[in-house]
Amino acid sequence: MAVVGNRKQLMSLLLLCVITSGVVIPPLWAEAQVTCPGLVNTLLPCANYVLNGGDIPATCCPAVKKVEDSLKTKQDRQSACQCVKETFAKAKPDQLKRAQDLPANCHLPALPFPISPNVDCSSISK
Repeated sequence: MAVVGNRKQLMSLLLLCVITSGVVIPPLWAEAQVTCPGLVNTLLPCANYVLNGGDIPATCCPAVKKVEDSLKTKQDRQSACQCVKETFAKAKPDQLKRAQDLPANCHLPALPFPISPNVDCSSISK
């Protein structure tokens, strides 16, 4: 009986962690290597610029390039898209514009999905 109780407690704790962290767990059959916390962590050097404007930090563009390079599979692109969509759901228009312009300002190709809170991430096919 103690094992069942511990399992229930563990599942409740896991559910609480997921809910409070805002992390979306992808389906088990998805093979995405890109996670939202990992993506956010990689792009931390860009956060102040996206939030407040000013100069793009020297460490930001390499971070954007690293993200672009990590989007190898459809699942990776869809996972990153969903993360970006959720991250910018409540962004101010100027913050969204800075994020959208970041790849071009870093002289990098555009991401394989629009940076928008309205994008349909399930439509990403390549």
